[in-house]
This record gives sequence, structure tokens and C-alpha cells, in this order.
Amino acid sequence: CPGINGDYSIVDHVKLFRNLPEMRFENRIHEQILPAIRRLGGIVAWSDLFVSHSGSDPGEEAQKRKRERDLRLLHIEDAERPNHPFTLFNLGMTYSDARDHIKAERYLMRSVDHPNPTDSHLRKVYSLLVYSRLCLGRTLEAEETCRTGLELYPLDDELRFRLGVILQESARFTDALIVYEDILARREERHFASVDPGIRGSKTHQNLAVLYRMTGDHESAERHLRLTDL
Repeated sequence: CPGINGDYSIVDHVKLFRNLPEMRFENRIHEQILPAIRRLGGIVAWSDLFVSHSGSDPGEEAQKRKRERDLRLLHIEDAERPNHPFTLFNLGMTYSDARDHIKAERYLMRSVDHPNPTDSHLRKVYSLLVYSRLCLGRTLEAEETCRTGLELYPLDDELRFRLGVILQESARFTDALIVYEDILARREERHFASVDPGIRGSKTHQNLAVLYRMTGDHESAERHLRLTDL
């Protein structure tokens, strides 16, 4: 399927918080502490500290077992609290990982239909929905979904990148150039996100290099190609 195939993602998490009785993780998997912090009126501060999460078995059989476990727990969770947008999002994401894009689309649409304005994952719901619709061969619908998401999050890097890919593969090269250049030129305020860092750098530079070469601007193509190594 067309889209983003990164080696890793940068995911924002709350890792340090006060030990209060009301401060408890929620969800059976992809556990979250942020809802409890927000209910207590807590303020989240950013830091430059990070944790490298690695070591999971990347083999197909191991990943299949992981998805089966995740889906079993998520369906239990969905039965316990029907139509919870975060559970529906995780179901859609897991089915997308399993390449079952019909089911992925179904759960992602349910998540969109039950939004919470404070949900940080909603932008990711739109991005995954775009991806599933592209994989199902519904490019026009995918583009419409992408633009709907961008109406809510105009500077979201992943949605802009997916729109650029759609435009590029639809031979709308000038429009794609504008979108990719905009990713490099403008940033939104920091927020909770899960994003492939290549979108903010090497992958966008690489796509720009390809497009500029196709349009005959070899100087710009070389400039962006050199920046892919930075």
C-alpha cells in the first residue's frame, strides 16, 4: 500500500507523575495515564528525556501472535465499554497492522463517530483511515478523508505527508511540491503524537528531490537529495 513505511516512530508518553490513589492507568492494552491526570486537573510538562523501546520479535509469526492477543483484549474492552473512541481506534490500528483494511475502516469510522475533543489520537484515526482506503483502492475517498482531517489539524505532519503522496501518485506534481515544502516550512505547537520522524526530514526531502527532478528543476532536486543524509 502507498504511504509511510518508517523503521521507527517517536511517541509522546507521560512517564513521570505523582503517586496518588486516583492516578491509575486505563485500558487493557496501550494503557494510558493521561485521562486520569486530566480529570485531576494536572498540567503536563515536556522534557527532552526519552526511552528507547526495542527488542520485540519482528518475525511474522511473533507479530501475528501479538495481534491475536491484542485483538482478543480489545474486543473484551469494546464489550465492557461500547463505542469508546480509544478502544475503537486501537481496534482499527490493529486490523490495519494485520492488513485487514475492511475491518480497520469499520472501527476507525466508529471512532470518528464518537469523538472526544480532547482525544490526542483523533488525528491518527484520520491518518490510518486514509491509509486503509488507499490500500482498498479508493484513492478519491482517501483524499477526501485526508482533507477532512486537515480541516481539523491543518499542520499535522502525517496527514500533510499522506496528502502529498496522494497528489504525487496522481501526477499532480505542483500541488504535491507545495504540500511537501509546507511540511518543512511550518510546524504546529507541540502536542501528544506518534509520528515517523522521517516525515519531518529525510522522507519529505527525498520525495521533493524526486518531484523536482521530474519537473526539470535539477538544482532543487540536488539540494533536497543532499538533505536526505542529514
